[in-house]
Amino acid sequence: MSFGEMKDFERRTETNFLGSMNGEIWYLPNDTPRAAILEAAATLKVPRRDPRPILGALKRLWLSTKHEKMSEADRDELFRAYADRLSSYPEEACASVLISIERTSKFFPAWSDIESALSERLGWRGTALQNLRGYIQRNQPQ
Repeated sequence: MSFGEMKDFERRTETNFLGSMNGEIWYLPNDTPRAAILEAAATLKVPRRDPRPILGALKRLWLSTKHEKMSEADRDELFRAYADRLSSYPEEACASVLISIERTSKFFPAWSDIESALSERLGWRGTALQNLRGYIQRNQPQ
């Protein structure tokens, strides 16, 4: 489906693109209350937790892979940024993905590599949460 066809479908069906899951394109009715969307996202969300175990796993990954030369301050900032992003995923999935990357990769991964591995590991739940977050961001009240 082209972008124009998708927009025409949204107008005809009074829906808004949510995202794709398991190869299917999903839409949300325009009259879906924002509170219901936020509630669905909250149901799928993982509560914030202590970032130290994830920071430790990132440091182990850094030490066991080749990586770009950077200052210690920049490296620590990179770890904090990754740990912040990882905080919205289940801790067990994060640990499993980081260990898997440590065992199979020669190089420290880009965020997109970690996110892709997490999406694969989490299946529909992770994809649904990403889609709901994207929908909320795209449809912020003006």
